[in-house]
Amino acid sequence: MVHVAKEIGVGEALLGRWVAIERAKMDDPPSALDTDERAELERLRREVAELRMDREFLKKAAAFFATENQNR
Repeated sequence: MVHVAKEIGVGEALLGRWVAIERAKMDDPPSALDTDERAELERLRREVAELRMDREFLKKAAAFFATENQNR
């Protein structure tokens, strides 16, 4: 939860309270992630981060080549 709190810019305690409030409103709150699910989540987060970096690189490369073609 620390990672999520940092990502959205709030304190961990505040996020914990929000989660507790929302879970209290649910009839059947979701269970915590098991070890396999947590590992898959971490793998997917790494993959998303890598894909975002790739996308940023490709955007910059496309802009560079567009500028190069305009200068010719």
